[in-house]
Amino acid sequence: MHNTVPLRSPEEVASNIGKNVRTIVAEKGLPLEWLACEIGIDVSSILKAFATRVETWMLFDLAFYLEVAPDRLLEPANA
Repeated sequence: MHNTVPLRSPEEVASNIGKNVRTIVAEKGLPLEWLACEIGIDVSSILKAFATRVETWMLFDLAFYLEVAPDRLLEPANA
Protein backbone atom coordinates (compact mmCIF):
# COMPACT_ATOMS: atom_id res chain seq x y z
CA MET A 1 0.00 0.00 0.00
CA HIS A 2 1.37 3.40 -0.98
CA ASN A 3 0.98 6.54 1.02
CA THR A 4 0.50 9.42 -1.34
CA VAL A 5 0.72 13.10 -0.64
CA PRO A 6 -2.14 15.06 -2.15
CA LEU A 7 -0.96 17.33 -4.92
CA ARG A 8 -1.42 21.03 -4.38
CA SER A 9 -1.42 23.73 -7.01
CA PRO A 10 1.22 26.47 -6.93
CA GLU A 11 -1.55 28.87 -5.91
CA GLU A 12 -2.51 26.70 -2.92
CA VAL A 13 1.12 26.45 -1.81
CA ALA A 14 1.61 30.20 -2.26
CA SER A 15 -1.54 30.94 -0.26
CA ASN A 16 -0.33 28.69 2.59
CA ILE A 17 3.07 30.39 2.60
CA GLY A 18 1.36 33.77 2.67
CA LYS A 19 -0.83 32.83 5.63
CA ASN A 20 2.14 31.42 7.53
CA VAL A 21 4.30 34.48 6.81
CA ARG A 22 1.53 36.82 7.98
CA THR A 23 1.14 34.79 11.19
CA ILE A 24 4.88 34.84 11.90
CA VAL A 25 5.36 38.56 11.24
CA ALA A 26 2.35 39.30 13.47
CA GLU A 27 3.82 37.11 16.24
CA LYS A 28 7.11 38.99 15.94
CA GLY A 29 5.32 42.35 15.87
CA LEU A 30 6.81 43.25 12.49
CA PRO A 31 5.09 44.78 9.46
CA LEU A 32 5.18 43.04 6.10
CA GLU A 33 6.95 46.17 4.81
CA TRP A 34 9.94 45.32 7.02
CA LEU A 35 10.18 41.87 5.47
CA ALA A 36 9.89 43.25 1.95
CA CYS A 37 12.68 45.73 2.67
CA GLU A 38 14.94 42.99 4.05
CA ILE A 39 14.39 40.86 0.95
CA GLY A 40 14.85 43.86 -1.32
CA ILE A 41 11.47 43.87 -3.05
CA ASP A 42 8.27 45.81 -2.57
CA VAL A 43 5.27 44.59 -0.60
CA SER A 44 3.12 44.32 -3.72
CA SER A 45 5.59 41.78 -5.16
CA ILE A 46 5.32 39.67 -2.01
CA LEU A 47 1.52 39.87 -2.05
CA LYS A 48 1.44 38.93 -5.74
CA ALA A 49 3.63 35.90 -5.00
CA PHE A 50 1.28 34.87 -2.17
CA ALA A 51 -1.58 34.89 -4.68
CA THR A 52 0.17 33.07 -7.52
CA ARG A 53 3.50 31.36 -6.91
CA VAL A 54 6.34 31.79 -4.42
CA GLU A 55 9.66 31.23 -6.14
CA THR A 56 12.23 29.05 -4.37
CA TRP A 57 14.62 31.96 -3.74
CA MET A 58 11.82 33.92 -2.08
CA LEU A 59 10.85 30.97 0.13
CA PHE A 60 14.42 30.73 1.43
CA ASP A 61 14.73 34.50 1.89
CA LEU A 62 11.43 34.63 3.79
CA ALA A 63 12.56 31.78 6.03
CA PHE A 64 15.97 33.37 6.62
CA TYR A 65 14.67 36.79 7.65
CA LEU A 66 11.85 35.31 9.73
CA GLU A 67 14.36 32.95 11.38
CA VAL A 68 12.32 29.82 10.69
CA ALA A 69 12.90 26.66 8.68
CA PRO A 70 11.46 26.75 5.14
CA ASP A 71 9.30 23.77 6.13
CA ARG A 72 7.54 26.00 8.67
CA LEU A 73 6.37 28.23 5.82
CA LEU A 74 5.19 25.27 3.77
CA GLU A 75 3.08 23.74 6.56
CA PRO A 76 -0.67 23.80 6.09
CA ALA A 77 -1.81 27.15 7.45
CA ASN A 78 -4.03 27.15 10.50
CA ALA A 79 -7.55 27.86 9.39
